[in-house]
Amino acid sequence: MMAKYVFQPNQIDDLKSAYDVVIVGSGATGLITAIQAAELGLKPVVFEKMDKLGGNSTRASSGMNAAETYVQLNHHVVDSFEDFYNDTYIGGGKQNNIELLKYFTSHAGLTIDWLKQHGIELEDLTITGAMNTTRTHRPNSQAPIGAYLVTSFLQIIEKMGIEVYNN
Repeated sequence: MMAKYVFQPNQIDDLKSAYDVVIVGSGATGLITAIQAAELGLKPVVFEKMDKLGGNSTRASSGMNAAETYVQLNHHVVDSFEDFYNDTYIGGGKQNNIELLKYFTSHAGLTIDWLKQHGIELEDLTITGAMNTTRTHRPNSQAPIGAYLVTSFLQIIEKMGIEVYNN
C-alpha cells in the first residue's frame, strides 16, 4: 500500500521579504493561481489561515461538470455547451447570471484539459444533480474530487518550490 502524501508547509523562518504575487487562501483557486504564477516566471507565496490546507475545496465530493471534453469523447458521450447551459440554468432555478453561466459552460472543458496537462486526470464520468447528460468528471479511483485535486495541486506546488504558510 502506498504511503499517504502529506504536504509540509514552510516554517515562518523561511518567509522572504519580497514576492511577486501574494495569494491568500489555499483552496483550489489559490493553489492554481500559485501554480500558474510560477509557470509565468513569477515568485508566488500562499498564505492560509487554517491549520489544514485546501479550504472549502476539500469538501467537494462528486466531480467537475464540463461539456465537449476529450473524456466524454473517449466515453462516446455526445454533449454540447448548449445542453450544459440549459441543465445548469434549470438546476439553478433559472436565477443564474446569464453571462457568467454562458462563459462557464463554454469554458469548463478547458479546466479538464489544464488538469491533464498537469498530470491530473479525471477519466471517469458520471451523472449528477440536475444534469441530463453524463458530464461529471472525476478520478478513476472515484476519490472525492476536492481532496484529490488539493492533494494533486500541493504535489505540484512542492515540486515547483512554491512557498506555502499556514496558521
